[in-house]
Amino acid sequence: MLTDYQKTKFDTYFRHLDRDGSGAVEWEDFEAVIENIRAAKGWSTDEARYQSLLSAQRDYWQKITERVDKDGDGKVSLLEFNAFHESVGRDIKEQGEPPAWAVALVRAFHRVLDTTGDGTIDQSEYGVYLRALGSRVDPGEAFRRLDLDGDGNIDIGEMEQLYTQYIISDNPGEPGNYLVTGAVD
Repeated sequence: MLTDYQKTKFDTYFRHLDRDGSGAVEWEDFEAVIENIRAAKGWSTDEARYQSLLSAQRDYWQKITERVDKDGDGKVSLLEFNAFHESVGRDIKEQGEPPAWAVALVRAFHRVLDTTGDGTIDQSEYGVYLRALGSRVDPGEAFRRLDLDGDGNIDIGEMEQLYTQYIISDNPGEPGNYLVTGAVD
């Protein structure tokens, strides 16, 4: 069962995705974030990294709808969105790690945001994601929380650890809670 803090955290993400205020998220809401990243990078729709992220996000959306869109309308309410994250948290606790499809999405986002190709994400690169999501959080402030080893970058190991924290943590002090939206409000 999700705690109040976890519900608030996932609600924050839901509100960022539900830009039209319909009370539900749909594939198009996730696709808009990916498209915003593509546009910010100046990529064509043929760009391999864009296609990889789009594919990983589609797989993630499929998992969401398989698990919680019981009426099959292609819309996920806040209650369903929370139920999805609760189910992923159970998977992590049972398996000791995120499911492979979730790791694939985390790695695809990491590759796309790593503009320099150095295997890490810096504050500027993370800021591209936050702006694509529509977050108004200061990327520098959010990034400082996420940079676990303080080296000015987030490598793939840190990203996976932050994602796991995001899904299962109930401790507002854990940095992973800020990965997806930059803030919890």
